Amino acid sequence: MNDSAEHLNAEIAAHSPAVLDLLSARGRALYWPRGIPFQGAEARAKAHRYNATIGEAMEGGAAMILPSVARVLAGVPPEALRYAYAAGKLELRQAWRAKLLRDNPSLRSRSFGLPMVTSSISHGLSVVGQLFVDPGDRVLLTAPIWDGYRLTYDAVLGAEIATFPGFANGRFDVEAFRSALREGPAKQIVILNFPHNPTGYMPRLDELEAIRDALVSSAASGRRLLVVLDDAYFGLVYDSSAYAESPFGMLANLPGDILTVKLDGATKELFVWGLRVGFLTFAPPPVEAPEPLLAALEQKVLGAIRASVSSSSNLSQTLVLQALQSPTLEAEYRAKYAVLRARAERVREVVESPQYQTFWEPYPCNAGYFVSVRLLDVDAEALRVHLLDRYGVGVIALDAQAIRIAFSCLELEDIEPLFECVRRGIQDLR
Repeated sequence: MNDSAEHLNAEIAAHSPAVLDLLSARGRALYWPRGIPFQGAEARAKAHRYNATIGEAMEGGAAMILPSVARVLAGVPPEALRYAYAAGKLELRQAWRAKLLRDNPSLRSRSFGLPMVTSSISHGLSVVGQLFVDPGDRVLLTAPIWDGYRLTYDAVLGAEIATFPGFANGRFDVEAFRSALREGPAKQIVILNFPHNPTGYMPRLDELEAIRDALVSSAASGRRLLVVLDDAYFGLVYDSSAYAESPFGMLANLPGDILTVKLDGATKELFVWGLRVGFLTFAPPPVEAPEPLLAALEQKVLGAIRASVSSSSNLSQTLVLQALQSPTLEAEYRAKYAVLRARAERVREVVESPQYQTFWEPYPCNAGYFVSVRLLDVDAEALRVHLLDRYGVGVIALDAQAIRIAFSCLELEDIEPLFECVRRGIQDLR
């Protein structure tokens, strides 16, 4: 094993042996090499005379740029075309941390690291997998699940995907979650995705408290837990009874051998899906000196990023940073949020209408982009194909019984006609 990796492992073990035990074989081997990016970063800070370290073309003291590109990027500095540091633009990371604290008051009393930039939340999930998932490790998920989890953790990393029925009587099924934790091995990776994709459910305060207590109890029984919070749809909560903050504040620094990771991004929070800017943030167990532990974990993440995408798009990061610095951003966001909330409220009216009770049973929905329904007596894939062929309507088949509808991309007046097409499609198949 590389000496740098050994050093990082020793640093992690000195502050939290449990976190070292959570690392995969690949995670233990990862390190941030003292190669071109490392030396280039040092040169940027100190080479005031000549800097001949990085493979970038410079002209007139700035990044060389073609006029055709400059015209398209009017108002964006040429600096945005240069390589970004593997962890992301420092200003952006600091701005995102400030946003986390602003949006989640419960985080202000917690210990957590500076967010690191990933090339989307999906990339963040992959990085987490590289650091912590060995073939055969158990990854626990709320069913129904987003199919990207299976691709990353099962197909690519060889983990065992375990699911539990996520909902009962219109709420999160805490008892099923507790049972699933009890049945698991000594090391477990738990992914909590709230607001939930595909159902669009955000738990209430008492449900999240019960989730927290179940995790603490599991750790007290001798298990080591990595808790991954996929917060892709953070903030898009439309029901006052649902918890308004990220679960990160409640689940950070839990007692026992629990390491918590928050994955979020500008994708949905700023409505910039194609920019692919995500963030990865660690919250350590309650240790005496969290900073060295967090620094060592960051070095591991940098190694994983360097070995895959090298660094995320500087241009995308620059655009996100400029948006975060805009004084009108909050008002603009609230206006778009109001549009989505109106759609969500209309969806709930329609999907829960008595006229559809003999066709489907809706999953609870109070947040996010989606609503899902469990079909009572037709196959979901057969219905999906029939809706496309007969009615020109696209939905997602989740499994044999459930379909997902993204109300985020429907105009308000299109919601009821779409569900009427779904009803007619079911009637056709019957």
